[in-house]
Amino acid sequence: MLMYIKYLKGEQEFRYKHMKIKGNAIKNNFYALGLVWRVCKEKLLMHFFINFMQVILDFVNGIFFLRTIIIIIEKGNSYGQYIFFVTFILILNTIRALLNAHYYYYSMDILNNKMISELNKKIFSKAEEVDISCYENKDFYEDYYWAIQNVEKNIISIINNMASLISYLFLCIVIVVYVISIDPFVLIFLFGNLIVHILLKKIKEININKQIETSIYNREKEYVKKIIFQKDYAQEMRMSNMYTVIKENYENAITNIIRVYKKYGLKLSVLQFITQFFSSYFAFFGACLYLIYRIIFKKDLLVADFAVLISSITLFSQRINNVITSFNIAHEHSFYIIKLKSYFNYRNVVVSGESNTQEFLDLEIKNVNFSYSKDSEKVLSDLNFKIQKGEKIAIVGPNGAGKTSLIKLLLRFYDVNDGSIIYNKQDIKNYNLKDYRSRYGVVFQSNHIFALNITENVLMDNFKISKESVIKSALLKSGMQKLINEKQGIFTNLTKIFDEDGTILSEGQNQKLYVARLYAGNFDIAILDEPSSSLDPIAEQVMYEKLMDLTKYKTVIYISHKLSSVILADKIIVLNNGIIEGIGTHSELMKTNKLYASMFYAQAQNYLPKGNTYENQENNSK
Repeated sequence: MLMYIKYLKGEQEFRYKHMKIKGNAIKNNFYALGLVWRVCKEKLLMHFFINFMQVILDFVNGIFFLRTIIIIIEKGNSYGQYIFFVTFILILNTIRALLNAHYYYYSMDILNNKMISELNKKIFSKAEEVDISCYENKDFYEDYYWAIQNVEKNIISIINNMASLISYLFLCIVIVVYVISIDPFVLIFLFGNLIVHILLKKIKEININKQIETSIYNREKEYVKKIIFQKDYAQEMRMSNMYTVIKENYENAITNIIRVYKKYGLKLSVLQFITQFFSSYFAFFGACLYLIYRIIFKKDLLVADFAVLISSITLFSQRINNVITSFNIAHEHSFYIIKLKSYFNYRNVVVSGESNTQEFLDLEIKNVNFSYSKDSEKVLSDLNFKIQKGEKIAIVGPNGAGKTSLIKLLLRFYDVNDGSIIYNKQDIKNYNLKDYRSRYGVVFQSNHIFALNITENVLMDNFKISKESVIKSALLKSGMQKLINEKQGIFTNLTKIFDEDGTILSEGQNQKLYVARLYAGNFDIAILDEPSSSLDPIAEQVMYEKLMDLTKYKTVIYISHKLSSVILADKIIVLNNGIIEGIGTHSELMKTNKLYASMFYAQAQNYLPKGNTYENQENNSK
């Protein structure tokens, strides 16, 4: 019973949220139309024009044409008048047909593609500027993914539906005004259909309540039907009285279902009868009786007016149905638009400053504390150190020590909670974000090869002929000269996704290509986060030695778990549990820092003969 109460409570909460969204449905749909207006006005103008022309001709053909023809016949006007009027209406419909054909079979696809392209560009631009933390936020990422995956289908559907809703609503208003001009009393029959829709809504609500109340009993019933024939339960049921228990549960479930059906059945049958009466009989037959009474007894109504009033009721009934259907669809679209709106309205936590950077001189990490959220533990605590131009800095420590988190702070993917990061004597928050990041060349822990050619993968930008020598030089420096000799040279694709002649690199070659990106860039500070995990020790050593040589006057910050490479650094920072445990050269730390020494000895042991130790090897060499 408690489960049942919780279930009903959950359904009530859902219905409350559902009603709240429904109240904002039209507002949300207009927000989507506003987006389209900003990127492709022609699409919106053309589509709404076609729809309005359609409903105007619905009125002309179904009401105005009928009334005029009957009046011409009643008055005995010349056949020429009839021909002229029919020809005029035919020309209007021909123009509509031509415009429809041109729009739906030519312009629409072109405008749709243009519109979707521009909308996707807006989505891409937003994706480029949002905080990196958003990609680690499940809710935001789902909204973003849903927005981009469904934009084409949903935006086109929203335009179609809102054009129908507004144009049909306009037609309904025109019909109401027209009917009032002839006989306001007919509005009673005209709005009989609205009673139908109110009743249908009530019937739908009752059916939902009925479904909610019977759902738990239906599950009990289906559970019995499921296990009664299953082999897994057969033996236990034959050796106990469970058949009786199960059958009683089944009977109780059926009894409760019947009770719920009786509870709602009479109300539903009465509402269904009233609905059928108003939808099938009241509007049409009621209007006919009233209008015939006026023609026969009061003799104050033309046959032409009788015909158009009946036609108006029929057309109004059809179009008000369309309006209500379109409104319900607008409500469904609102769920998507809320996600899209939330995505575009996101405000960054990491906000760009205004100052431009100058050539790098020094960087200071001052009393820095950081955690990824308010509720999570600190990943970095009270960090303090300085980096000078041209220094080679290695950051080491166990997994989870906070090394990559520190790099994210340096690149301002996140802002520090306390303290500051000072670049050339200014807090990095003061600098223009794009300009500040342009000072860095970065090889991340998890880089990617794009389904593009070598030039674009190395430059990470569009190719320019002036950059050809830069690309080739970068490939040579990183040990990837083989790519220059490919069939299509540096224009060879690096996957086979779009080109069967593309080349696929090994993981080790991929990592060398990532380093080539560094050499091709114009940076002040190079950051390498575990760039050599797929390289063998010799290849890794060669890579680092070459890197240090080629970046002699540049600043390099690198993270490496292979401590043989950190010997090359001017300064090594040892991190553990987010705290700096030591700063110094390799020889200094080997003497003063137990963590660093133990990590180094543990790795060195892997490269010595069995039974030998690094300490023994050192003693022997002395």
